[in-house]
Amino acid sequence: MGIEYNLSPVEILNIFGNIPEIWKNASEELAMFQEKHKVKLPDIYIGFMKSASDILETANITTKNPSFFFDEIEYTLKHLDEKELSGNFRDYLPFTQVLKENWNELTDDYLIIGSDYGAGIVSFGIRKQDLNKENPPVYQHFETESVLDEWKLIWNHLSDYLLTVVCDVLTETDYMFARETLRKNHWFYKVFTAKLKKEELLSKYGIEISSLTHIISVCVPSEKDWISYCYDRDENIFFLFRYIKNRRDIITISKKSLN
Repeated sequence: MGIEYNLSPVEILNIFGNIPEIWKNASEELAMFQEKHKVKLPDIYIGFMKSASDILETANITTKNPSFFFDEIEYTLKHLDEKELSGNFRDYLPFTQVLKENWNELTDDYLIIGSDYGAGIVSFGIRKQDLNKENPPVYQHFETESVLDEWKLIWNHLSDYLLTVVCDVLTETDYMFARETLRKNHWFYKVFTAKLKKEELLSKYGIEISSLTHIISVCVPSEKDWISYCYDRDENIFFLFRYIKNRRDIITISKKSLN
């Protein structure tokens, strides 16, 4: 069958299907969320959350119910006094002067689906009016920015964001968590750094570096650095490529130890 280079985020998660789901009631709770908010979530998002496993514990995605930006603004307003509204939180003041159903005259609402894990200073979201799209774009917003500022387009498609989330976690570009989860579930996680051994791997499994899709990490957002992946279905070996900060590693995740 050869090497596969273009697996979807769900297909990647399903390779490690023996790892426990992180959101066991995703289908039911997302259905209730849609009914409550009178929205239709993209099928790509629902499918991903149904497949999400413990590998994503430290991922830059919310692994429970998402939330809306306007609901977070409303929650903040309930806990601000007049002094704060005229001081550090004065950018919230316009929202007190307009009915919530008209807040979209001030700024767009977003379905917040993730943040930078740990720090939580960046939010990732889908614009509410884009939720009817099959594969909508994903935006980001820093907490240091005004709630009135426009969110910045980062990924043209939701699937690109989800793929980045999965590869970031598996390559451990920020947190060393995935390998322990994999090992507990009887997967071998090995990092190859020696040039000769990496060349042997590429040759033995017929991997073409030129066929890899370059993914820009959320954790190291530099166009000079990238991560990627491919999969040998016959041997059940998942390969990751971590070209970050002068590191040129190949990572293998397999059911048998590779030397």
